[in-house]
Amino acid sequence: MEETQAPQVPAQNPQMSGKSIGAFSLPGSTMSLIIGAVVLILIPALAAFLFIRSRNTAPSPTKKVESVSTKAGSGFSELVPATNTPQKPDVNQKTKNYTDTVLGYSIQIPNDWETFKQKAVSDTSYQTGVRPVGSADIPVTISGQPNPMNVALSDIIDTQYGKNYPRQKTQVAGVDAISVKSDAQSYVAYYINKNGKLYQLSASTTPVYQQVFSQILASFQFTR
Repeated sequence: MEETQAPQVPAQNPQMSGKSIGAFSLPGSTMSLIIGAVVLILIPALAAFLFIRSRNTAPSPTKKVESVSTKAGSGFSELVPATNTPQKPDVNQKTKNYTDTVLGYSIQIPNDWETFKQKAVSDTSYQTGVRPVGSADIPVTISGQPNPMNVALSDIIDTQYGKNYPRQKTQVAGVDAISVKSDAQSYVAYYINKNGKLYQLSASTTPVYQQVFSQILASFQFTR
């Protein structure tokens, strides 16, 4: 009686063992290489995605502009800071009168100083520069613009400088005013509401110019 031999099953090559993908079986080392390659591709792509997303969602920085811009009307640029070495004014010298018949005020300035209309928004809204004759500097400016809504000075300062910006209550020509200094302490500005207009008197904080500005403030009068 012949012996029945069991069918021979070929031994499995251990180097060919691996995980099945569909109908195919990949070696373990090949699978590791594929996974590694996928990871290397995904990591930079994920980093780029997060970077772009952070740029798109980050708030845009805001730039503070030091100019009058309120509900009362159009704004004016601030005075031109001193770029030259100013000559010390003689506070005892004779002065001359300047009267603005449109905005309704008058001031006293040294004889060797001049006034000129620096920037006009309209016939009733403009800025006057005050400077030494022939100087490139404009150390003092006086501006006026309609304020028909009678916006409060505190609200104007809040709008232009911020709610917590330092300010000081004072008076000019017997009228309530608010004074502020710029962030860089390069100029001082006085704000006044009078006769439906907003007035701003600004000056460089350069000491020699402040002497003339003090003279202008002391002589400032409303003519109506």
